Amino acid sequence: MADHMGMLHLQKTLNQQLTHHIWESLPALRGKLQSQLLSLEKEVEENKNFWPDDPTHKTKALLQMVQKFGVDVEKRIEGSGDQVDTLELSEGTRINRIFHERFPFELVKMEFDEDLRWEIHYSIKNIHGVRTWFFTPDMAFESIEKKKRL
Repeated sequence: MADHMGMLHLQKTLNQQLTHHIWESLPALRGKLQSQLLSLEKEVEENKNFWPDDPTHKTKALLQMVQKFGVDVEKRIEGSGDQVDTLELSEGTRINRIFHERFPFELVKMEFDEDLRWEIHYSIKNIHGVRTWFFTPDMAFESIEKKKRL
């Protein structure tokens, strides 16, 4: 009975469970560490020729950072980023909601001349081309808006 009770048995059982847990966790931990190592090695490789005193490299590094920031912003707006936020709407979703929910009501309030109405009509038809769309493509309104800005 002493083999199944007492402090020595508890110590032995907990030690076995801990060892078993460590052996089960090691492959996943090892994979994660290898992934981080590869990521860091890639980053080091990208920056290995960077000399902080050389103005051309400073400019190149700054340009790369700005381009990466632009790509990150674009991904965030498009909703194709690495992570999906489950607590609040993303910027792209907010823009989309404004464009599809508020824009039609604001459009109705505006007074159009007949020429603009035909421009919108032709723009929508031309963007559709041979395809049939259920919704009006945003590009139709964007092209008219760009034309009006010029």
